[in-house]
Amino acid sequence: MAISKIKTGSITDSAVNTDKLAPGSVGSTDLSATVISGQTELSETAADTDFTIIYDTSAGTLKKVLRSNLKQAAPEFTSVSPTSVDTSNGATTTLTITGTGFTTGSNARLIDNSGKIVEFTTVTRNSTTQITAVVTHSDLNANESPYDIQITNGEGIAVLSANQLDVNASPIWITAAGSLASTDEEGDTVTYNIQAYDPDSTSVVSYELQSGSLPGGLSLSSGSGDIGTISGTLSEVVADTTYNFTIRATDSASNTSSRSFSITVLNKLFETFTSSGTFSVPSGISAVDVLVVAGGGRGAGGGGGAGGLIYFPCYPVTPGGTIPVTVGEGGLKGPLTACVGGVSANGQDSVFDTLTARVVVLEVVIIQKLVLLTLTLENLDTPIFLVPLLLNLQVVLEEVEVMVHLTLRLVEL
Repeated sequence: MAISKIKTGSITDSAVNTDKLAPGSVGSTDLSATVISGQTELSETAADTDFTIIYDTSAGTLKKVLRSNLKQAAPEFTSVSPTSVDTSNGATTTLTITGTGFTTGSNARLIDNSGKIVEFTTVTRNSTTQITAVVTHSDLNANESPYDIQITNGEGIAVLSANQLDVNASPIWITAAGSLASTDEEGDTVTYNIQAYDPDSTSVVSYELQSGSLPGGLSLSSGSGDIGTISGTLSEVVADTTYNFTIRATDSASNTSSRSFSITVLNKLFETFTSSGTFSVPSGISAVDVLVVAGGGRGAGGGGGAGGLIYFPCYPVTPGGTIPVTVGEGGLKGPLTACVGGVSANGQDSVFDTLTARVVVLEVVIIQKLVLLTLTLENLDTPIFLVPLLLNLQVVLEEVEVMVHLTLRLVEL
């Protein structure tokens, strides 16, 4: 019977199957191009439920695949870090771009507000979810920011994320990083200023302590304009102490920039009183060395000098307590026996707690405009035992009023 007598309707769908055909019985030479090209063309987009035939190289067989599984997905952008570049800080900035679909061969670049493409210096695809890119600062223009980020995957499909990278948008620091002070002592009242500015606007920059700690007794505040202030009275320290901290500057658009600083507080080794007051004993201190000097007695022609003194090493004190201090005045110029300005000729005692330094009456001689002074028996009523000393004493004075620091108590025998 001629082959033409067999009609397609006489062959059921399962009449010919893999069991009826030996492997290799139908090869590429047995199929003409019309097997594909002779079919009716689909004039619309294939539905996701349609199938296509592919050759699976891993299995070495033909397979049908849903059209939905053949779609080439575009990469997706999630974020970039940092979001702002400070061109005053170094020559380059490394950006970390995150997302999905970063297939092998993926690339990235920047596009400014005018549409100009700025290529990264280097682009590294770390994984399907991360790309690392280095941008050179000299290639950026702050006036053309913010920049868009374009990502193209290995299949050539690109995605554009608009306005992702600012240039010089974050506050820029004027105050240099490092030490703000290293010579102030505990108990000192201090003020330290810090400053940053917003390069994009005239908005005020605010400040906050990001990490670390300020010295005890100090606080941070945002002052006028772009100036921040660290001020207060330095608390006690048991030894010279350096405090390290980081301050964050924030502009009105919530862009931030951080900088690290330090302040060294010195332990006060001694305290001097020139007027009466109160000595505050530092915490942890139970003994101090004390030097108390009384006011001097009045001189015959001038004010009093220093009086008697007491030096008491390791004087016991109460940690954290207070001790009253009285500083005695010296006797004022005037008669040796009269009271002048409420101060006696003998001056006043100085007192530290229970220690009292007493006044010592001294005689001070004033010489005016003498070129040469020779002390002799004729101009002093002097005991005979001082004659050898006085005959050899010569004081050369310039032609100005001076004080001769010669203290003599002449006592008649």
